[in-house]
Amino acid sequence: MIYIIETTCETREQAQAIAQKLVESRLVACCQLNDISSYYLWKTALNTEAEVLLRMKTSTKKIEQVVSLLQDIHPYDVPEILVYEAESPGQEYQDWIDEGDDS
Repeated sequence: MIYIIETTCETREQAQAIAQKLVESRLVACCQLNDISSYYLWKTALNTEAEVLLRMKTSTKKIEQVVSLLQDIHPYDVPEILVYEAESPGQEYQDWIDEGDDS
């Protein structure tokens, strides 16, 4: 099984630092960064912000470590951390995601 984890950051620099830490530590196989516009209520006020969405791909064995690290290093007081299960129709992609599970 593959897990996709999403979070948002205020700046590209924050997102890049998180992505680099997760990839270099081999907790995720891949991080994608996309510029987005977010609309949300915070303390009863409507906010609109430019943010950077991080989409990360990891294996079943690493999901808890990724979420724990995100909670520790994320700059937001209440970070969005969403986790989705996904399946790859190809074993080669699954194998790539699973690389390093035993390290």
